[in-house]
Amino acid sequence: MADQDDRTEAEHVRHRFKNYQQMILSLVKLQARRAEPGMADTLQDLLTRIEVAGLVNEGLADAEAPCPLDQILPAVAARVSQTLDPSRSHDLSVSVPRAVIDGRRAGILAQLLAELLLNAYRHGASGREGAAIAVALTPESGGWRLTVTDDGPGWDANGAGPVPRLGLLLSAGLARNLAGTLTHRRDGGAVAEVHFPA
Repeated sequence: MADQDDRTEAEHVRHRFKNYQQMILSLVKLQARRAEPGMADTLQDLLTRIEVAGLVNEGLADAEAPCPLDQILPAVAARVSQTLDPSRSHDLSVSVPRAVIDGRRAGILAQLLAELLLNAYRHGASGREGAAIAVALTPESGGWRLTVTDDGPGWDANGAGPVPRLGLLLSAGLARNLAGTLTHRRDGGAVAEVHFPA
């Protein structure tokens, strides 16, 4: 009986969160329509972050329960693409094998993927059509590697890394929360890699 009461309370919390999220989304969308172009992009990125948080909240009922990464990560990538590229002018590929991690870490990884994709769309695909963006999760010794690549200009020719804007600072913090590391390199475009333990 107690377990059922706990599940019912959790459902109520998720429902309240979803209602609150919808109210916030409506307010931010209203502001984005009135904003200057630069601010409109910033607000659009905020919308994407809120939507991904809602997607994660819906998909992760229990922080300790195993979460299928081959379901949550493609869903996050699709949500970011739908928001930032509604006309589907860019090519997004997602390769995620069947894998599970606990819900808490899956939520962090989902938010991290959203941040890296925001960066790829905003900087790697900006000002052109037909950009190629790829997401891949691959196993490695003792853990996983998440890679997000784009075929944009990459970092500058001198090999300097990216300017530490908000999205990249958030990404680095999220990677640390996974006990992982975030690195960037140039390889025909920008490559972001997150290595984290299983």
